[in-house]
Amino acid sequence: MKAWILPLVSVSLLLAIPGVQAQNNEASDAAANAEENSLLMQLQNCRRIDSSVERLDCYDRLARTQQTDEPSRAAARAERAEEARLEAAAQQQSRRDNAQQRRDDFGREHLARPAEDDTRRYITIVDSWQNPRGLWRFRTEEGAEWHQIESVRNFFYESDADYYIERGAMNSFMLSHDGSNRSIRVRRVD
Repeated sequence: MKAWILPLVSVSLLLAIPGVQAQNNEASDAAANAEENSLLMQLQNCRRIDSSVERLDCYDRLARTQQTDEPSRAAARAERAEEARLEAAAQQQSRRDNAQQRRDDFGREHLARPAEDDTRRYITIVDSWQNPRGLWRFRTEEGAEWHQIESVRNFFYESDADYYIERGAMNSFMLSHDGSNRSIRVRRVD
């Protein structure tokens, strides 16, 4: 054979073998590039063979191995594409959920719900007194001091009652005791 025909034959074989053609997909991974480089090396090795019959046999063997490897490569590509599609769908769903959560929470940032056990706390009052304006001051067993912040005439302090402080509206606190539906708004000052 003439020297200029060999490169043409090897290029035409390279283009005719499935899976070797240039892929116009997004990006081929490193394994596919390594396989193509390996195939090119094998084609160059076949090209160096002097005997035309042996060279043709070498090209035929390469073509057969490429045809048998193609279904497994196609399955692997399809599997990778499916995984990428599923991950993209999961990310998109996550973004939708986050956006919906932000829409639902808009304007409620300051209304973070405390745990149920944190809404009411029983206290033991060790000291109580009134200021000159008649507002109550309380000191608890833990050392916290609470001041009455609203003027209410119908609250009567009883020293033997079990008092509790519970959360009210807009980060306020209410002091009351069991058996009473009256309460006063208080503020911690310590």
